[in-house]
Amino acid sequence: MQYPKALDVHKITSGQLYWCDADTSNTPYKAGLTEYQQGVALCTARSAEEKWCSIIYISHAEKSIWIQSTDQGGWANWVQLAKCETPDIHEIPLANGWLTYGTSINWYSKDQFGQVTIYFRLKSTVTTITDGITIANIPEGFRPQHGMSIPGLLTFDNYTKLPCHVDIVPNGALQLYVDGTAPSGRSVIELTCAEFHYPAK
Repeated sequence: MQYPKALDVHKITSGQLYWCDADTSNTPYKAGLTEYQQGVALCTARSAEEKWCSIIYISHAEKSIWIQSTDQGGWANWVQLAKCETPDIHEIPLANGWLTYGTSINWYSKDQFGQVTIYFRLKSTVTTITDGITIANIPEGFRPQHGMSIPGLLTFDNYTKLPCHVDIVPNGALQLYVDGTAPSGRSVIELTCAEFHYPAK
């Protein structure tokens, strides 16, 4: 689809998208906020020259979304709403005595909004499971401001299954608690849990 070319995003009208490039005035590129010159703009009012209006701008190559609004005081600065970025995924640093279960992937990540996700499926090489045992440590920048807990399930090497929960504390330690009496002298052949989701502190 061919969009009409906008010479100035502060002069576009509603009802259609406008193509913008390096020659278009008042874009995020012209404001020095992005190096990407091309994008499309949408006006929320009948005209961008009205006193109350917002412009939504989608950067073409950067895959980012911007908004700018005006009122009787004039145009505010551009604000970036979102950017299409795949978060980096890191392998969880496990404590001694804990290993990845089979071919499972144990990982943690943080998205552009600061939300952390942690997923793991583990087994143990130790045969003494005490409440509060640390199974992993999450590094700074990915830790929660407050502690939280998720439910899980333990399977021991004699195939006893017990509910459990894993806490993450503000210092980044993942701590395992058995909700019952763990069999003596048995290792964990599988620990499965729900995912952690929380804002990083």
